[in-house]
Amino acid sequence: MQKTGKIKSENGNLVFVNSIYRDLAIPNLDSPYKEGLVASEYFYQNFSSIQEVTLVDSYVDFGSCSRYRVVDTEIIRISNNTKGKMSYVWIMPGETTGEDCVFSVTPKIGDILPKSTAEFKVNFRPKIENAFYGEQLECFVYFKSMRNFRLVNEDVFTPPWCLTPMIAGNTFPPGEEFIPKITFGTNRLDFPACYVDKSIYRTVKVSNTGDTPVKFMFLDHNMSNSGNGISGGIGGGTQSASSGGANFSVKPRVGILHKNESRLIDLQMRGVGYLPNLTFENQNTLCFKPTCIGSVSRKNFQARNTSRINLSFQWVIPQHYSNFVKIEPRTGQMIPNSTMKMECTFSPLIAKNWLVHIPCYFSHNNINCIFGTLLFDEDGNQHRTSLTVIGQGILGKIVGIPSVLDFRSTLVNSTIEREITIWNPSECDIELNNSSDGKQTLLNKNQYLAEINLKDSVVEIIQPSDEIPARSQQKLKIKLKLREQKDYLFKVFYTLQ
Repeated sequence: MQKTGKIKSENGNLVFVNSIYRDLAIPNLDSPYKEGLVASEYFYQNFSSIQEVTLVDSYVDFGSCSRYRVVDTEIIRISNNTKGKMSYVWIMPGETTGEDCVFSVTPKIGDILPKSTAEFKVNFRPKIENAFYGEQLECFVYFKSMRNFRLVNEDVFTPPWCLTPMIAGNTFPPGEEFIPKITFGTNRLDFPACYVDKSIYRTVKVSNTGDTPVKFMFLDHNMSNSGNGISGGIGGGTQSASSGGANFSVKPRVGILHKNESRLIDLQMRGVGYLPNLTFENQNTLCFKPTCIGSVSRKNFQARNTSRINLSFQWVIPQHYSNFVKIEPRTGQMIPNSTMKMECTFSPLIAKNWLVHIPCYFSHNNINCIFGTLLFDEDGNQHRTSLTVIGQGILGKIVGIPSVLDFRSTLVNSTIEREITIWNPSECDIELNNSSDGKQTLLNKNQYLAEINLKDSVVEIIQPSDEIPARSQQKLKIKLKLREQKDYLFKVFYTLQ
């Protein structure tokens, strides 16, 4: 993987070059939300084939036995899924306090070879007739190199794994049964919306209200989409929904409730999920009216998160469109079933019809978007939609009517008003910016044009609006006040903004 560039060495540790990289050949066991990390760790504790150590037999039941004869041993298997040798140590209940233990495991200490499975014999030695027995044993498994601090350093130190199989048995006569008395805290669990193949957890309380212990077992009958009935489980639960298993799973699946004892049981729902979905109004289409070259048109539109989960989005405008199309905000997050107001800016540079598709990438990741980095989901996939921008760039034009305005003879120091019409014959709106050349042109008797600075003479233009709609006109008032007895020629320029 180092040769292919997927991983690199950093400070003596191997890390992925791309933080979102995941080997798709390895199944994704669980992908909980942040608030469900503890429940996920408990739910899949030491039962997954992709974890370093796997407890193959999580529950062993000796059934009905007698204290007057030797009870046959049962088998517990532990798999070492790594390429390193591991050591194990079994801790029996009551061993540290000096009490006699009903259950025992042999061998108690030893090694497990790499990529192999070790078998252990479980012995049951009951001491009382007509009684239930149940204990949770502990087996600590660790890399054999961790046995001495001189063989490891802080960078490679690995804490041990604790495996906890449940062992049960009883000394009642065969066939004797007791009527169980148990109550559930609720008969219905409502799970919130969940992203497809992510996990959410809820807890239900099961109480034993009788005076005798009760065995329990959960069966996944008719809980699988495939209709196969009872399905096998991993992690004390069922197969993940992405692997074709049941949508619900529970842990612990089997066990014993003693007198007046309650146990919390985690339920998991995987079947009802949502993929993030982002849509825009007008069927993802945004139409601009004809726009003058060099000017800017802005239009607002609504983006809607139609799913029931959060999503993060990011606009990725192609480079050859980025100089005349912009969308704000570029990145952001949307809560379930919400809308967000966005603004698109269109400023054409050449006269032509434009049809532009702007991609928008989105995902369920609850992270802050980083500009320039595409968003991926936990499965490494991208979700993509696009906004179609339709616009037209045209050449604007304005015409002054009349083109020459003659004030004729005027009285010095008096104010005279005239009107002219500015007409926009083009198909686009035009924004104007008027300016004067700042000088007067004096026309003398010899028809010689001489320019002199304006001092006291005043030309004022009153414009009601800076914008002239397409195929419309606007009246302008021009006020003139002259300070000297001369012939004047003023030029007024209008430019398109």
